[in-house]
Amino acid sequence: MIYDFFIDIVGACNLSCPSCPTGNFKRLDFYNKARPKGFMQLDDFHTAIKKISEFQDPSKTSLHLYNWGEPLLHPQFNEILAKASDYEFRIYISSNLNTNKNITTLLDHNVKFLRISNSGFYQNTYQKSHRRGDINLVKSNMYLLRHLMDKRKHSIDIEIFYHMYKSNIGEDIIEMKKLCDDLNYRFTPIVANFVSVEKVMKYLDNEISNEDRSTISNLLIPIEKSINISNVKKDSSCHLYENQIVINFDGTIPLCCGVYDPKYLLCKNILKHSLLDIQESKSKFSEYCTKCTESGIHNYLMAKNKEGIQSFVSKEYHL
Repeated sequence: MIYDFFIDIVGACNLSCPSCPTGNFKRLDFYNKARPKGFMQLDDFHTAIKKISEFQDPSKTSLHLYNWGEPLLHPQFNEILAKASDYEFRIYISSNLNTNKNITTLLDHNVKFLRISNSGFYQNTYQKSHRRGDINLVKSNMYLLRHLMDKRKHSIDIEIFYHMYKSNIGEDIIEMKKLCDDLNYRFTPIVANFVSVEKVMKYLDNEISNEDRSTISNLLIPIEKSINISNVKKDSSCHLYENQIVINFDGTIPLCCGVYDPKYLLCKNILKHSLLDIQESKSKFSEYCTKCTESGIHNYLMAKNKEGIQSFVSKEYHL
C-alpha cells in the first residue's frame, strides 16, 4: 500500500472561514486545551520526510504540505520545498493565496499541483465564506503566477477549487470561470461542506452555536441530505484512516485529516516513532471512528458519490 502524507508545515491560517474549523472552532469547542499554533522546524521537516522516504518510494508518494494551515506563510518555505524536491516527492500545495509571500517560490521547485481555495469573484461575496480574505489580492496572485509560468516556460497544474454556497452561485461563479479560462487554470466547482468531524457530530447531536447554524444555512445541501447522498453505497471503509497519515507542525499525529481537536492526537510522534507504529496506534480511537463511519460522516467529508451530489444541486438550483 502507498500512503498519502499530509504535513501541516504551518499550524495556523491567515483566514477565518466559517465552514472550516480554523474559523468556527471557539475556545469552548475544544475538549480540553486549544490547538497549538506555529511553524514546523526545518530539521523536524527533514526528519519526517527522511522517514517517509525510507518507508516508501518518494517518487510514488503524494506529499501534501498542508492540512488546516496556510503553507505559504512559512518563513522557510523555500528551504522546505528544496528538501522535499531533493527526495523527488510528488509535492502538492493548497493555498487561499491571500498573501504575497512565496508566490515565486512555487516555481523554483518540484511542485506538481497547486490548489487555490476560492468562493467568489467579488469581494462582498468572497469575504462571507473566505472571512478576512481579499479577492483582489487573490486575483492579482493568479495573474502573477500565469505571468511567471509563461516567462519561465515552467508550468504547474493549477486548480481553482470553487466552494459553492447559496451566496456565490450567480454572477460570481460565472466570472471566476471566465477568469480561469483566460488564465488556463482548471476550474473545479464543488459543493461546500461543513467541516470537521467534530463539528458535524455536534450538528447531528444538535449542539452547535447560532453562528454555525447561520453558516450551515448557506450550504447548498442540508447536512443530513448530503450525508445520505454520500452514503448511497453504504461503504464503511475510510480512506482517511486507512491510506493517509497526517503530521502536524510540531510532529504530533492526529487520527486523520478530518479532526481538529488535540483530543484526537495519537500517542505517537513522527520525530520519535516509526510510521508503522503510528498507523497501528490509530486503533486507540476505534470507538470514535466507528461512530463517524456509522453516521456516514467519513463519506460526507470525502465527498463520496459526486454524481449524486451534482445531480441534486443541478435539479435544486438549475446549475
